[in-house]
Amino acid sequence: SLREWRRAGHKGVWLRVHPTAAELVPVAVRAGFSFHRADPECLTLTAWLAPQVENKLPPGPSHFIGVAGFVLNSRREVLCIREKSGPSARLPDFWKLPGGLVDQHEDIRTAVVREVAEETGLDAEFLHLATIQEMHHVSKMAGPARTGTTDLYCICVLRAKDEAQQLVPQASEIAACQWMPLDEFLSLRYN
Repeated sequence: SLREWRRAGHKGVWLRVHPTAAELVPVAVRAGFSFHRADPECLTLTAWLAPQVENKLPPGPSHFIGVAGFVLNSRREVLCIREKSGPSARLPDFWKLPGGLVDQHEDIRTAVVREVAEETGLDAEFLHLATIQEMHHVSKMAGPARTGTTDLYCICVLRAKDEAQQLVPQASEIAACQWMPLDEFLSLRYN
């Protein structure tokens, strides 16, 4: 119980509630627990038991990590895509690097190779991380899944295993994929 934990000198406690015990959530909140994070397996709540000391429990997850593959062939053409669905789909003639979100427990290098293959059909190998773009979503315009979070978007340099490999856009998400001269890509109005 909370009283026993306070007496034992505990400063903070965690409570994980499985969906089958969801009726206990209101009881926990009334007892002083606060929401921390939720995932399909459980809702995690915390309680800080030492009000005279600053709460040192870490906040819940707050970052999304995305990747984009910068693949340049021997003709100085960059691999690019146009989305069929997604944030840029409504923008006319918006070409971008292939990429997407890193899956839970997935490495950045694995994710970018996977995303390039999924979106374009191209087999590529990871060379290095070029840069990270950071974007804070402070307004409600970001949507309920992103408001209050930060995106870390990792631009990675990849090399095509076979530049002659046929490009195949992912049917459900990608309207088109192609090799575009780098100068033309860099001069597009959205870049």
